[in-house]
Formats: sequence, structure tokens, C-alpha cells
Amino acid sequence: SEPSMLEVGRVKVRVATLSIASRPLKVEDFELEDVALLVETSPEGVSNWTLEGTAQPEEADTDPAAEETRGLGVLVANAVIRNVVVTQAGPEGETELARLDELTLNPADDDRLQLAGNGALMAFPLSLQGHLGTRQQIIDSGSADLALTVGLGALAMDVDAHLAGAEAADSDQLELKLQAEDVAAVIETAGLEVPLTGPLSLTARVDVVEAGLNADLQGALGETGYSARIEQRGPELKVDGVLNNLEALGDMLGVAGLPASEVGVKTAMTTTEAALELQEVSLTSGDAKVSASGRLGTADDASTLQVLAAGSSLTDLMSTLPELPFDGKAELRLAGQEVKLDPMQFEVGGSDLAGKLVVSTGERTTVSGDLKSSRMDLTEFAAEEPAAAEQAAAPAGEAAPVAAEGTAAPATAEAPAAEAPPARYVFGEEPLELEPLRTTDADLKIAIEKVVAPGAVLKDLEADLTLKEGVLDLSSDFEGERGGVFKLAVGLDASADQADLKADLKVRDMRVNVVSGEVKTEEDIPPAAITLELAASGASPRELAAGSDGRLLFTLGAGQMENGVLGAVSGDVFAQLASSLNPLAEQEQYSRLELRSWYCPWKMARALWIPS
Repeated sequence: SEPSMLEVGRVKVRVATLSIASRPLKVEDFELEDVALLVETSPEGVSNWTLEGTAQPEEADTDPAAEETRGLGVLVANAVIRNVVVTQAGPEGETELARLDELTLNPADDDRLQLAGNGALMAFPLSLQGHLGTRQQIIDSGSADLALTVGLGALAMDVDAHLAGAEAADSDQLELKLQAEDVAAVIETAGLEVPLTGPLSLTARVDVVEAGLNADLQGALGETGYSARIEQRGPELKVDGVLNNLEALGDMLGVAGLPASEVGVKTAMTTTEAALELQEVSLTSGDAKVSASGRLGTADDASTLQVLAAGSSLTDLMSTLPELPFDGKAELRLAGQEVKLDPMQFEVGGSDLAGKLVVSTGERTTVSGDLKSSRMDLTEFAAEEPAAAEQAAAPAGEAAPVAAEGTAAPATAEAPAAEAPPARYVFGEEPLELEPLRTTDADLKIAIEKVVAPGAVLKDLEADLTLKEGVLDLSSDFEGERGGVFKLAVGLDASADQADLKADLKVRDMRVNVVSGEVKTEEDIPPAAITLELAASGASPRELAAGSDGRLLFTLGAGQMENGVLGAVSGDVFAQLASSLNPLAEQEQYSRLELRSWYCPWKMARALWIPS
């Protein structure tokens, strides 16, 4: 996009004349000023610094005798570099990647080359100071012992390195120590919005070995510690690391339930021209393990991973999950904007799920799946009521703290926020969010042989859901373990400016223990029958309620009902009726009740909330 990729304002070089005919070439003074370098990448991904037609130099035969006496080819004694700017050009304009205001190199009294400079890297102010070893060491072997102190914004780094020369028997070594008093300052300078705070530290030691390197890392972010061993040999990479106290990191990120115990991380991979071959990527917490292996392709190539998960308790992965054993496997395929799980098979506690699921994103989101289960136990996933949990945790007979007369009560919790004013209507007037239905297509089939739910056991549940261009159809039917049939059909047309809803529900002789409490036999649970036919149209919940037509027929057979539940569900009418029919209802826990039918037709129903 620019006529020149590199502009140089001034260059000055002074060379020791006698060194031209010998080695090394000694540059007494070097000055470079006002340099502008442009970096740009074409839409095809080609850099402007990729020069076409550049021939690769042939490997020349080397003389072993010459190798033995080879040292550094060029030695710079004094150097000054000023005002160097590297800019990247993009569709939205140019961005300054790096700026070097000044960099100086000169020998000290002890013959070490002193280095000092300042500038900026991206948005971070940059400063550095240190030395590159002695000139004689560099001349003799080409090696250098480097020690630098680097400031990069709020980051402070100490770099100690040994750069081995061509004739040296040892290898390159690097030790890096990085610290920041508060990582939040680093994140803010980078223009990111990540809620991380606390001190950051990292110590890294890198040893260059034949065809690769070894690295040892250790550090902490706040109260979360980490360590890792990295081995690289050509295209192969292995990582073996440990994370401690992820719970503290989760607290900062607002993610509850991350493990406080040690989490192991392992990676083994090989890079090729076409893909990244994963031998193993795994996380281990307690005896729980989640791992993946397979192939990660390029942007134009599909990726396929085999995912495995197993453990004795889900709480090893996240403390907010139920304490249930789990075991599962799936084949994950990533191709463009499509994510596919096929096949997949998981078991959690007494529940299982198998089948396939495909999600594709783009201009339209499509979801399709065929899921099957032999048993789904929802009671294992039911969360304990907070009040019950607190009551169970409190010592028996212990009462809540009570303040003495004239004194303030002990503070146990923040004062509740002021209640919002009551809504004018039971059903709100906010427009329905129908756009997601218009931009999503779905085709889902679910079949479950047995569903264990609180108060009921269901058999042979089948559900089909289709969604196409805003038109949704849902059908579901199942049987009760104690008898009875449930059939539901729902149609929703949201392709226009409003929603047109139709629902047809038929329940026959279904025995579900919701209000009966403890029963001796199944016959104590009253059979229920429901017929619901509903049609409604509107662009808001209130319009749907106001424009609804239909009928409801409810029949409850003979059976047992808890008196407390009867009063809570039915209100004063049934409660007074029950009290009249059974004067001992307040003293007795149960009543026998048979409601033959309750019929409720409605036309253009309206529901208003009238403030008192």
C-alpha cells in the first residue's frame, strides 16, 4: 500500500583499517538514525518482506581447520541507534508495533560491552540495561554472557543468558525472571478486559540441546501457582505441568467451583506441514481425567479428536457439580463452522446418553441431533435447597443470634435491596425475542426408555423438535410407570412480526406423587386427567395472554392429599371446603379427596394486575 517498505535517514560506519584483512572485522563506530520499516500482509497471507526469486545459497564445503580457528566475524565496539519505528499496515490504517527511541552499545573499563536503550513495544513502554560480555570473549569464541534488566510497562524482567559460540563445547542457556506487582496494570495497558488482579511471577530456564530445547517454568498468578517441564525435539513437543489452587483464579474470573487441589496438565504433539498431530492433551484432577487425541488440521482442513472423560466424582472437576461417577467418550470433528459429536456416549451416575449432535454457525445456526438414553435419573442432579442445607449444617438446638434490648443485632448479611415496584400486568408487555427462532434451524430427536423425576417415573419418552425459518413444531409422549399416558403437541409460527401459538395436551390416568406425601400403595396417589387446547397470537406475553382461546378440563380421581399442600395450592376456597368436609383437617396430615372434573373454557382471556 506504500511505495517504500524501508526508509533510512542516516547511517555512519567507521571501521579499523587493519581489521579488514584479518578477523574479526572491527567496527569502531556505528550510527543509525530515523528508520521507518513497514510490515504488511496481503489478503492471501503473503508478507511484503517475502521477496520472490531469491535464490537459496548453496552449502559450501567447510575446511575443518578453518572451523577450529573460526571466531566472531564482526565486532562492534560503539553503536548508537535512534528513532527506529516499525509500523504494520492494515485495513483500518497503520499501527505502531515497536519504537526504539535510542539504543547505545559501548565498552566499559572491564571490557564488557554495555547496552542501554528505551522505546516502546506495542502499547508497553520499554527500557533495557545490561551487558553482553567482554569483547575478548566475543572475539575468541563468538560466545557471550548476557545480563539484562528489562522493563516492559508494569513488567520487570531479569534476563541472564549464555550464548555459546561456534567452537564452544557447551550450549546456549537462558534464565528469565519476570515479575509484576499487579497483573491488572499489564492487562489495562494491553487494552484487555480480564478481571485478573494480584502479583505475577515467572522463572524460566531454557537449555538448548541437540535438535531442540528443554525448559523449566515455575511461577504464580495471585494465589494460583504453576510449574511445567517443556521438551522440544524438532517437530515434537511435550509439556508436563501442574496448576495449584485454580479455585482462587476462578474467584477472580467469576467462575465458581474450580478445583482447589492440584491439576495436572500433559501435552504431547507433533507438527507437520498439513496438521498438528496430538498424541495426548489431558487434564487430571484427583482421579478424574479428561483427555483428547487426534489431528488438528489447517483452516481449510477438518480436525478430528477422540475425547475421553472418566472419574469417580464430578466434584473433582468442579465442586458445584454433583458427586457422581462419570465415564464417557466422543469423536469430535471440526470442519469450518461445523462442530460434530458423532458418536458420543456418556454415563453419569445412574444416567446415560448416546447418539450424535451437530452444530453449525454462519448466517444461520443449525442444530441437529439424535439422542438416546436407557435411563435418565433427574433426582441425582436435584440441588439441595439452601435453607435445608443451612438447617442441616447448624448444630441441633442452636438458635439464631438475638440482640439484647436496645442493642443492634449482629450483622449476618447485607440488607436486601429495595423491591422493585409491582408490575402493572401479570404478563409483561416487552416484545418477544423472536429473531433467534428466525435465524436458527433445528432437527432434534430424543428417546429415553426411563426417566426418574421427583415424584414420578416415566417410561418410553419420545420427543421430536423441528425449527425451520421461524416455524417450530414439538411433539412428545410418554407413559407413567404407574399407568397413564401423556401426549403433547406444540406449534409456534414466529416467521412474521408476531407469534402464533397452538398447543394440545392430553393426559390420561397419570399417577404423579406431587401432593400425596408418603403413600403406602400406588393406589393412594390420585390419577389425574388433563385436556388442554390452546391458541394464542401476539408480539408480547401480554398480547399472547389477552388473545388466547381454548379450554381446559382437569379431573382428579380418588386418592390421598396432604392438607398443607391442599391449602397452599388451592388457596382459601378449597382449604375452607376441606375444613368443612373434614373438621379434623387442621390436626390430620392427610385427607381423602376426589375431584371428578374442573372445566374452564375461555375466550380472549385477559389477565390484569391491579395494585392494591
